[in-house]
Amino acid sequence: MPKTARNQKSCDSQLIEDIPQVEWGHDRLGEYAQKQHEAIRQHEGSLTVRYWRLGMSLNLLRGAFSRGEWGKFLREHGIDKTYASKARAIHRTFKTEKSLKGVSVQEAYRQREIRPRAATVPKRHARGKPDGMTEWFVQVCEMADSFLDEANKASPDEAETLVSAADKALQKLSALRSCLERRADTA
Repeated sequence: MPKTARNQKSCDSQLIEDIPQVEWGHDRLGEYAQKQHEAIRQHEGSLTVRYWRLGMSLNLLRGAFSRGEWGKFLREHGIDKTYASKARAIHRTFKTEKSLKGVSVQEAYRQREIRPRAATVPKRHARGKPDGMTEWFVQVCEMADSFLDEANKASPDEAETLVSAADKALQKLSALRSCLERRADTA
């Protein structure tokens, strides 16, 4: 490129994106928001592929680690466990990265197969049957697992109400746990 053309190009007016202002009004702010949303959607496809690739590498690795070791591995490599979980789910859901064309990270994650968590095996009494309290604890854990997705979708108002209810339930469970600890100490 000749020197004059290069200099002329750098001296031409450059497109600098405006920063939204309250004075713009609804129409201009709406158009601006729409442009930003579209830009995010256009660039998110490459991010979805990166999630898929991260998931592929982590899925190949995961079987070599126990639960505690897996968390340590992720921490040592600076990988956020939430990203890791989402990436692994996206990789399990989509067979190839080409199948992700035009799919956002949110859409890809939403399409994942939700696998049921393994239930905790209740301890057995000497007679070989689980007791009522043990079964109840297993059910509480299963129900809590089943509500996690619902909690992630709660509105801020719903979440605030549910946090209060969860605090009350945790207080009751904590009192029950303390009672059981005292009984275990006397054994």
